[in-house]
Amino acid sequence: MRTIDKKRISIKCSTSFENITDLNSNFALASMKVAYVGQNRNLSDIPKEVIEDAIPSMYNCPIVGRYIRDVDDFGGHDCELITDKDNQIKLINATTPFGVVPESATYHFEKIADDNNVIHDYFIIDKVILWKRQEGFDCIKSNKNIGQSMEVDFLKYHVDDNNYLAADEIEFAAFCLLGKDVEPCFEGASVQVFANSNDYQKQFILMCNELKQFSQEQLKNVSIASNGNKEGGNLTVKLTQEQITSILNEFNLKLNQLDFEITDDMTEKDLKTKLSKFSSTQARINKFVATYNEKRRALDNACEPSIERDANGDFVSSTYYWVCDFDDKHVYVEKSFYSDNNDETTYGRFAYTFDDSTKTATLTSDFELMIRKWLTVEENNQIEKARETLDSIQSDFEQYKKDYSTANADVDKLKEFKEKTLESQRSESEKAIFSQFDEQLKDNKDFAALKLDSSKYSVSELEDKCFALCGRQQFSIKPSNRVLINKNINTDTDEPYGGICSGK
Repeated sequence: MRTIDKKRISIKCSTSFENITDLNSNFALASMKVAYVGQNRNLSDIPKEVIEDAIPSMYNCPIVGRYIRDVDDFGGHDCELITDKDNQIKLINATTPFGVVPESATYHFEKIADDNNVIHDYFIIDKVILWKRQEGFDCIKSNKNIGQSMEVDFLKYHVDDNNYLAADEIEFAAFCLLGKDVEPCFEGASVQVFANSNDYQKQFILMCNELKQFSQEQLKNVSIASNGNKEGGNLTVKLTQEQITSILNEFNLKLNQLDFEITDDMTEKDLKTKLSKFSSTQARINKFVATYNEKRRALDNACEPSIERDANGDFVSSTYYWVCDFDDKHVYVEKSFYSDNNDETTYGRFAYTFDDSTKTATLTSDFELMIRKWLTVEENNQIEKARETLDSIQSDFEQYKKDYSTANADVDKLKEFKEKTLESQRSESEKAIFSQFDEQLKDNKDFAALKLDSSKYSVSELEDKCFALCGRQQFSIKPSNRVLINKNINTDTDEPYGGICSGK
């Protein structure tokens, strides 16, 4: 860093005046976007903290410009060379004062995107005074962006590695409004922006005198409200009752219709924004109410009563439906049945469709009986808790199925594998059983038949049958001996059993 004599630099940027509010017939209050911090296109660099340190120097700085009526735009610094009566060449200033940064002004920094969507941190001065007496005031008010040359004295600076003139200490000198195609002058030329001009000095003194006459009581309606997106304050002007009434009339609304309060820190822009949202919401509500009423009338017409009469035309019974409620699919009704010896009230629902073009409803299902009960708050809470539990269980079950589900193809493969495994195990078991009896029962026809029909029996049954066949074959007896009977035995004896037991 090096200390040098002050160096005045003109930094060209696009400015804008927002929230322009009339104070009286001579002055208006506005917020002025000045310049963004950091590196500028004229190869200067003013850090944010340097601007903040220079804030005291911005007070009472003039806002100047030269309005050109023919093109409805501003010129440049317009320092002209003239020849006076003594044939002496002089440099005079052609600009006039358009406003001033008063001591009551405040400031803030705000992130703003440029035309290329590059975000810059802009230095904005709130509550600057604009002089409505000047012809170019309407041009300021109607233009969103105006060129501006911020006249800055670099008190201390250094040249950085990128060859930018980086400010270490500055003072604000003036703010000059420029035309669309005007490049700012640099250094010496810009010094003459508002100096050494009798006409300029007269106008500036006149503006200051009128400003002094402006009652401080009138400034009490001006306040600064905090904005969460900005560092510092945002210009707000308290609304008068006349302004509030006028704005309400624009929206065809009355104060008692609003669902929000008009607070002291609300600006005209804030109020119009809220009223716009309120009107939009009301329009949606009105549309909903109209649609609701149209559907209800259509459903009332669709739920026609039925009356039954006998052959003589005498009354037998009647059924009436009273619409209780409806949703997009069902209309819920109270059904009343009357006859000579009976009357009954039940509750239920019909499915329906609604034709928007004809505004008619059509019932598409038979009456479905429903149950309506009176419940205490505790009972209702228990039911709702049970429903929530059921919903939770169902949700958990669906998640379980999702997490542990097996694809059908995989299931088929598993089934096929199981069947083949069981079939192989069965075959091995049969072979093991039959091998035990092959030698003993090799010529047994029943054994051969059992092998063919083995699938009809379980493994244990096959084993039992093989043992049975083996035992039958081993223990079968052929009739080879005879019992001789003595035909000479005297059967006429009185001895029991022919005397055998007596020993004769």
